[in-house]
Amino acid sequence: WRTRVISPNLMALAEAGWSQEGWGAENRPAGVAPDLAGLGGQRADYANNPIAQAAGNERLYQTCRYGDMAYSLQIPNGTYDVTLCFAEVHYEAPGKRVFGAKINGRTVIDRLDVFAEVGKNQALNRTFKGIEVKDGRLQIEFLPIVEFPFVAGIVVDGQAAASAEAAAHPYRRQIDCGGAGGNGI
Repeated sequence: WRTRVISPNLMALAEAGWSQEGWGAENRPAGVAPDLAGLGGQRADYANNPIAQAAGNERLYQTCRYGDMAYSLQIPNGTYDVTLCFAEVHYEAPGKRVFGAKINGRTVIDRLDVFAEVGKNQALNRTFKGIEVKDGRLQIEFLPIVEFPFVAGIVVDGQAAASAEAAAHPYRRQIDCGGAGGNGI
């Protein structure tokens, strides 16, 4: 009963850890290149769907970006673990949505049917370890097979490479693709 009073604050802090601001040209100063570009897709919000296995991030999994889309993140060169976050919130049967994904041109998912793996309204994360960034960009592409691909969130964790002026340092980036707490991308 004592924690009920602070639960709204804790939820706000949990959601604030996910990048939710808009990334379009209208949100950047003139002449500044985007550090994250979401290319294509539409936003969907299923706020009334309770999500199992969401580890305190239920709102993240209730929204997604879907369609013909890709992401390009400007990040320091280094080696990273990339986690793609999913929850099938729309379809009620397996085989209705199947898609693949590439990271930096390498296929990391051949055929993913989230419903067939975990059912509806269940969080599913896929982590890909040791992704090397050598040109300052992390490219993530989603490939349609049956219906549109979708993604709820992207997490990039790792070690940015050492530079002449700085030692290697930890790096973490969380992207709320559906924009549960803001505009999304």
